[in-house]
Amino acid sequence: MISKLEELDRPERMVWSGRSFGIRAIHVWEFVEKDGATLVHTRESFEGLIVRLFRGTMKRILDNALQKGITALKNEAESRHSMPGS
Repeated sequence: MISKLEELDRPERMVWSGRSFGIRAIHVWEFVEKDGATLVHTRESFEGLIVRLFRGTMKRILDNALQKGITALKNEAESRHSMPGS
């Protein structure tokens, strides 16, 4: 997949798109500071023939990918927060 950065409004928002196997994906990350913490909102959409034909399967794949992405981001942020000198 080749991804393209569509929008970058640091530090609040990042949007990328990509295309692979006839599927076009758009992914949005939004970061909101609240009470000394950062809340992350993420959403992604797929479109294309394969998506329409395998709607249920593609929804499960998308849900898993979003969960894995949020978990990886959380783990990375926590590891950097606990590093000496941070």
